[in-house]
Amino acid sequence: PETYGDVKPDYGLGVANSAWHNGDLKDLPLSEEYARYIKEHFGAEAYTIPAKQMKNGINDWVKEHTKGLIPKIVDDTVENANTVLVNTLYLKDGWEDRFEESATSQDFFNCGDESKKTVDYMNRTDHILYYADGDTELVILPMCFGVKTAFVIGSTEGLSDKLAKAEKQYVHVQIPKFST
Repeated sequence: PETYGDVKPDYGLGVANSAWHNGDLKDLPLSEEYARYIKEHFGAEAYTIPAKQMKNGINDWVKEHTKGLIPKIVDDTVENANTVLVNTLYLKDGWEDRFEESATSQDFFNCGDESKKTVDYMNRTDHILYYADGDTELVILPMCFGVKTAFVIGSTEGLSDKLAKAEKQYVHVQIPKFST
């Protein structure tokens, strides 16, 4: 992949799609028309393989297309399937406008079970896409390869409209450090 500033070249975005048909089902073949359709519209490859090979075939394919981050997605029960549709998304990116390491601070994070945990927070005060109303508050942070990440607190009802209304404002952003 291309480089972006000093972001490492192994960063990038990849999407892959595939269909895996159980070749032991001779009376229910995967049609050539369907294979052609998913290739043309979704960039998906269609594979017809014996049931006993489906688990390893799918898992190996997913592992390859997620650069090893997802080594296993199906188990032996996949042998009972007619056709399995698989989609992968690989994203390794950095912030377009970096959070300075010196601005990292520790604070409490409220967990879903109502407990609290001390975590590192990234902090930045800048002109950032921001929206707030009585139900929702959000910021949109661009990443290096054109992806935009939205952080939303509150209601997600009508989120598309709220995202579209975000405007650059001078705000302080504090986000827990994370990797996904």
